[in-house]
Amino acid sequence: MFLALIPINLDIYFEIGHNRACFPEPAVHSEDKKDKDIEDNDRLDVKTTPTPGALPNAELSKAARGLLIKLLEVNPQYRLKSLRQLQQTAFFMGFNFDDINIKKISPKTMLQQYGEQNAFPEKAEDVPFTNFNQNLHITE
Repeated sequence: MFLALIPINLDIYFEIGHNRACFPEPAVHSEDKKDKDIEDNDRLDVKTTPTPGALPNAELSKAARGLLIKLLEVNPQYRLKSLRQLQQTAFFMGFNFDDINIKKISPKTMLQQYGEQNAFPEKAEDVPFTNFNQNLHITE
């Protein structure tokens, strides 16, 4: 490809072959170069888009975070592929998968043992069912 600089103006040059203008660096102080829009984006209340593959700053154990990272791996070559790999993660150390496989232990029992306390109430009447008839505010 042929590339030539043709002077159009004293400050602006046009690159043939790339169809774009080259602007030299202005001679101003670095404080003056800051744009008001950039300053507004630096504020804390502006939401930022998360990086793909990154986990939010949640209270997760290292084992849980490691398991999620392995499950959400973008490259399928490195992603968890089998039950054996899943069982060998730090998150599942101490789980007896043979008892789970022969259904000696139910999933409900495991969740009650390792999950939140009182995650499964004994009776349906014990379940708090608040805000069922709440008013919906629809805005357009």
